[in-house]
Order: sequence, then C-alpha cells, then structure tokens
Amino acid sequence: MVGHLLNKDLKALKMDHARVIDTSLVFKHDISGGIGGLPRPSLSHLCKSVLGYEMQKSPGRCVHEAVA
Repeated sequence: MVGHLLNKDLKALKMDHARVIDTSLVFKHDISGGIGGLPRPSLSHLCKSVLGYEMQKSPGRCVHEAVA
C-alpha cells in the first residue's frame, strides 16, 4: 500500500496492513514539527519540490491529491 500519511487513514478505518510505503517518510526534506517529533512534509510540499507540480487549492482538491 502506497500513500501519504497512511497511518492516519488506516487508523481511522481501524485497519492494519503488512506493507505500507508512506511518502511522507520516503523523501528527504527540511520541514519541522511533524508527528512524534519527526518532520513530515505535506503532500502539497512534496508535489512542488519533487514533481515540480503545484496542487490546486479548490473544492475538488481531494481528486487532485489522489492523482498526485
């Protein structure tokens, strides 16, 4: 399973998965103040810095997040 901050989604669904790749932990970054003292970038920040893609801030944002 691959996604961004999956631990929150899995916890909300009361699910567990043996293999999880969390994109908030995969890439190096200089953001501070994350969960448990670990720095975790937002999906928007990762898209901009890694992909050069700026996510739209619109009512249909969840669709853009899923595509990203």
